[in-house]
Amino acid sequence: MIFRICTCFAIIAAAFLAGCQSSPADTLSSTPAATVSSATPVPAAPVTYAGGDGSTLEKAVIVQTNSMKVGVRAEYSWLAQHYPDAKPIYQALLHANGTYYDLVRIQASSGQEIDIYFDISPFRGKFER
Repeated sequence: MIFRICTCFAIIAAAFLAGCQSSPADTLSSTPAATVSSATPVPAAPVTYAGGDGSTLEKAVIVQTNSMKVGVRAEYSWLAQHYPDAKPIYQALLHANGTYYDLVRIQASSGQEIDIYFDISPFRGKFER
């Protein structure tokens, strides 16, 4: 069962992200992120956003959906809406205070690097069959 879940996660991760790099101790995984643009497709399943502006863990954007695949797409859709023309630098999975987060570092059109935190608890580990 664990192998099956790991295999599913690996397939989904490979579909969205290219390669891995080492990361800090509290970071579970880190990978280069895909391109964010206004052409980023809006997820098909229902998604709502809650929480804050994503500027800190405490103000993380909460992505509310029941699908990991849709949740990851929703993150990039949110980024495209709030940071048009930004370029993702990398994405990392973090665990803090009993909650899992995706950290996406982007480069804004001004050149400034910005960290955006997403609370992925609502969809973490919810794979589609």
